[in-house]
Amino acid sequence: MKYKIYYFNDSLLPGRSANKVARTNMSKAFAKIADVELVNFYFFVNNRKSAKQFVSNKVNPKPVYLPFFHDINEEKSKLYTLIHLFYYPWIILGFIGFFLIKKFSPEDIIFIRSEKITLALWIASFFRKISFSFEFNNYEFEKNRIKVFVFRKYANKSSVAVTVSNHTKQNWVVNGVDEKKIIVLPSGFDADLYTKIKISKIELRKELDLPLDKRIATYTGSIQKYRGIEEIIIAAKHLKEVEFLIFGDGDVVYYQEYVEKKFGLLENLHFKGFVANQDIPKYLKSSDVLLAPYAKKCQIIEHISPIKLFEYMASDIPIIISDFPRIREIVSGREVIFVESDNGNDLAKKIELILENKIDILSITKNASHLAEKFTWDKRSEEIFNQIKIKQV
Repeated sequence: MKYKIYYFNDSLLPGRSANKVARTNMSKAFAKIADVELVNFYFFVNNRKSAKQFVSNKVNPKPVYLPFFHDINEEKSKLYTLIHLFYYPWIILGFIGFFLIKKFSPEDIIFIRSEKITLALWIASFFRKISFSFEFNNYEFEKNRIKVFVFRKYANKSSVAVTVSNHTKQNWVVNGVDEKKIIVLPSGFDADLYTKIKISKIELRKELDLPLDKRIATYTGSIQKYRGIEEIIIAAKHLKEVEFLIFGDGDVVYYQEYVEKKFGLLENLHFKGFVANQDIPKYLKSSDVLLAPYAKKCQIIEHISPIKLFEYMASDIPIIISDFPRIREIVSGREVIFVESDNGNDLAKKIELILENKIDILSITKNASHLAEKFTWDKRSEEIFNQIKIKQV
């Protein structure tokens, strides 16, 4: 039997964030499954032309056009918030109508990554028989009783509820969601981007115009508070002989000014800006150590499933990451070097241990690379697909 997957998202695509890259990669991964005939990939756009780039083998892009829907600094833009509030009820009403009218076959799989669209389908399910599954990450029950009641209802009506952490799962179970419906699957990465790199570190550095005679410590990800940027700056101050490369979008200007005011010129610290996801593996493999020093106040530290960790693991380069229970659900001291959070001095010491070969780097990187094989988008999508096939009613 061949299946059609209807994969619904409320993200405005394309986008640079890890979350948006993940949604796009999951659509492609679903399409690779042998039993899948077609993936109908629904997402929001504010430019119809941008949808063309999502066409691929067995992926049929279904852009939902929202004019004036902005994606610039979503977390802080008042304009984005106002437009989002305006669209919110119309999106729900529109999808209720869609689910009431659209003809689905019994074997079709509906998988949703959106609270709004899940709510719309749940409402529509009162008027017709329709099965669905969804994924929410970083979602916890709130004090809002109406929202708690509604979430519990549609979670228990779903076939499968996917999340990335046991912390989130336990929160759902305590608040009345059927444990049998929940599956915990961490995020993933695109393994093909790493396996296709066949040239040496020296050759990569030449290609990327990176210094051949320096040790390089690299961070990729969001540039914002509580992601360890302050700690990397402190480490750069202590280790002047190491080049520190920081890749990503965010509060770059703030941190550049922060460095200048507090430390003056740090010639070995470089904010490199945004790099496309497909180019990240080259920079990781060009490095000597990879950094993920999350802070205790990171809002999502109990739910986090960092894509960068899986990308780091696949790069065969030693990793330094903050020691939190959630991180230890994914890796152990066999695959990474743990660092005390909010401690730039400890970060500098751990970098030195690696660069001075006082740690068995070969074993750690080999273990990490082997473990990373479990966390590809392909394996994640196949597990979701298989679970839905079993549980869909």
